[in-house]
Amino acid sequence: MSPFLFGVMLALAPPAESASAPGEATTAEPGSPAVAPSSAAAPPSAAAPPSAAAPPSAATPPAAATAASQPPPPEGVPANAPPPDTPPVEGTPPGGAEVEGGEIDAKSVGKPPDPVAEGTAAVGAGGQTPLPAAPPPADPADVAVKPWRGRFALSFAVGLMGGIAGQRPARSSLVSAYGRLGFSARLHPMVALGSAVTAFVHDSERGTFDDPVTGETRAEEGLGRMTLADLAVLRVYWPAAKRVEPFVEVGGSLGVRRQPLTSSPSLAGGVLGAGGVEFWLNPTVTLDLELGYRALFVLGEVGHDMQGGVQLGFHL
Repeated sequence: MSPFLFGVMLALAPPAESASAPGEATTAEPGSPAVAPSSAAAPPSAAAPPSAAAPPSAATPPAAATAASQPPPPEGVPANAPPPDTPPVEGTPPGGAEVEGGEIDAKSVGKPPDPVAEGTAAVGAGGQTPLPAAPPPADPADVAVKPWRGRFALSFAVGLMGGIAGQRPARSSLVSAYGRLGFSARLHPMVALGSAVTAFVHDSERGTFDDPVTGETRAEEGLGRMTLADLAVLRVYWPAAKRVEPFVEVGGSLGVRRQPLTSSPSLAGGVLGAGGVEFWLNPTVTLDLELGYRALFVLGEVGHDMQGGVQLGFHL
């Protein structure tokens, strides 16, 4: 056997698991080369002299033998390029953008995603489109102001009225209840303009008449009624607490007085001045407490009355 083949066999032979005792034989697996027992090994003096063995440069390692068996790469191909039969890797790179043709660019592997280049939010945002930039703050001068609450109101009022001075028939001769239905518009948080219709019993009168059937003279008492239209009433509010607004108002009236017993109509007029407090029960309902003075003009006479009551308003 030549020294070259002997060196190759020593390099390929598996190492022994354990040393056998002198005189014991080592069992080899089937198909493997037989190894002589340690007792049969040749003494050191019987070994071949170093000059007879092959030089170290003559033995070729297995890795060098494998590389030597492959053909050299073609010209222009790097030595570390993958084999030509390796299929390209398909899929989506970690950045989330698929390269054209389904192949991954080796430079993009391991790079973090670029939200600007990919057009999506950063990782962790669920792939949502990023929100646009916040608009600039609006100028308070350009913000449209909504109408003040209670721009229009429909009101109902009840109270008591009685004469305090003056001459009949303008002066009221009794204390009576009155009712008023009104409508107003809030021109400003401090100013309102409205109109109303007020009706009440103005005076009473006793008279006698002859019964045409029996011919007897009988006494009878009749009531005079007055209906006034408050054509224009200006109310001015004084800003106070959030739900309480004191006010004063003035206005002019024109109406009709019906005489007691005969019910014949006569023209009447008047002037109104009053004050009170308006309470906001909720954003659309108010309750007013009012006390006022009313001057009445009937058939050239002037009467002075006082009135007071409550008013319920519904605001739109």
